[in-house]
Amino acid sequence: MTVAHYVLHHPLLGEFRGQEHDSTVEFLGVKYGTLEGKFSPPILYHGDKSDIVDATKLGPASPSPADGIEMEFSLIQQSLPRPHIEQSEKDCLNLNITAPKTISANLPVVVFVHGGGFSIGSNAWPEYNFRRLVDLSIEEGSPIIGININYRLGPFGFLHSAELAKFGGGQNNGLHDQQIALLWIQKYIAGFGGDPNNVTFVGESAGGVSGTHHLHSKVPLFTRLVSMGGTNLLIKPVPEIVNEQTYGQSLQLLNLQDLPAEGRVKALEALPAEKILASLVPDMAFIPSSGGDLNLPTNNFEELYLGQSEGTTHPGKSWCKEIMIGDCQMDGSILLTMLGSIKPGIFQQFKDSIERSLDADSAALILQAYGITETDPKEDTLANILKFGNDINFLAPVLVYAHGWDGNAFMYFFNEPNTWDGPWKGYANHILDVAYLFQNYNEALTEGQRQTAVIFGKDLIRFANGKAPWPVFDFAAEELNARVYGSKDLEKVTARVDTTTGPNERTERRQTIFQLSQTIYLTKLSDAWDSFMIGN
Repeated sequence: MTVAHYVLHHPLLGEFRGQEHDSTVEFLGVKYGTLEGKFSPPILYHGDKSDIVDATKLGPASPSPADGIEMEFSLIQQSLPRPHIEQSEKDCLNLNITAPKTISANLPVVVFVHGGGFSIGSNAWPEYNFRRLVDLSIEEGSPIIGININYRLGPFGFLHSAELAKFGGGQNNGLHDQQIALLWIQKYIAGFGGDPNNVTFVGESAGGVSGTHHLHSKVPLFTRLVSMGGTNLLIKPVPEIVNEQTYGQSLQLLNLQDLPAEGRVKALEALPAEKILASLVPDMAFIPSSGGDLNLPTNNFEELYLGQSEGTTHPGKSWCKEIMIGDCQMDGSILLTMLGSIKPGIFQQFKDSIERSLDADSAALILQAYGITETDPKEDTLANILKFGNDINFLAPVLVYAHGWDGNAFMYFFNEPNTWDGPWKGYANHILDVAYLFQNYNEALTEGQRQTAVIFGKDLIRFANGKAPWPVFDFAAEELNARVYGSKDLEKVTARVDTTTGPNERTERRQTIFQLSQTIYLTKLSDAWDSFMIGN
């Protein structure tokens, strides 16, 4: 099928040739940053008004495992046609812009940052395509511009050490890439019809983690934040010692340890990305780290609940007007991927780990609260352990962030069950909310599910346009406001979220974690879970 070309004259960046569709136009593979080396900090890209830019083809993604998209489809349990996506070490800093074909001025901008545990993902994956969501915004009379960004992943995004820094390597490159993309959008999106002062950051899983990390920036980056199934309470920044250990392990696996320091860095820079990815093991800590230019703190549940961060308010509260935050009912499904196969001694491993982190009495409270017993089949034991992991990593952060946010906070719960074949059929599993939000699976949904998807999309469009999608969260009120996707009474948004009683009838959320928090601080419960996950 031939796609018509669309020509836009950008006052600062020159002529852009994009793909024209019925009501939208896409500008693909638009460069926002450059790299001197694959481990270097990103540099904001400035084009020229005399340039002619071919934006009709997808740009390269960051190097990552080739089967990444299959891994994501296996989580969703439903595939979409796969586009051809190249990978590049130094040309991956690009973004895709989807705008109404009749481009006007000052449209709200929605920037989506994909998840994937900071190890897989691409702005070109079809589940994230913005065309249908932008179409919906046009139909609603509230058009938006959608942007998908690439950022560096795995070792290219997060390998760091003092040695690497000495010879030009950056720290938290993946997060810096995201920030450079957001600054590029502020500088240049007006030429595509967007409002640089009305940008909504939407992050799912590791993307949501990223968004909450960015709230520590003193430089304004976006106007609103949507965090879907992930905050910086899920993936905490690792300390400097972990960076050094990971760097040393990487050198060993790549057989570079015997070279002098500068030679190691030069050899690392010269190695093909494929060689690096093939040699490094999947469970290495290629995730955001503390210190450096971003100076990421390890947030404390209790401080966030009180509206604080490291004893002070988030810098982002001065420039991010409002947040939307939510979870899937079984976001904890992703934890099984991290845990690997079901181990015969899972009960004893969990019990011993929790006792080491806390104490025997506290461990007994957790085991009793979640029905984790030694006599159950190992599958049931694992399921109950995952319930604890789900609640401390996904449910508790939603309420903590909503409660501690100074401005407007909108809370949602995604309960629509997965009806596709797979291990999570019948559950609202991790990433299913994204499959619904972008409307790209609508043909595979029932009529009722399509209605949920459309309402979800409309809610985001309203939020990005500065309109309340439902009444704001108010912890002091007798009734707390939340959207429950998958509810039979979807239009009703007043949901009682009582943290002291049994399961909530409407939100279908256990209150177990909040009952435990009356005896054991949430931060201690979270730290205990983290220790279990890393085998301590």
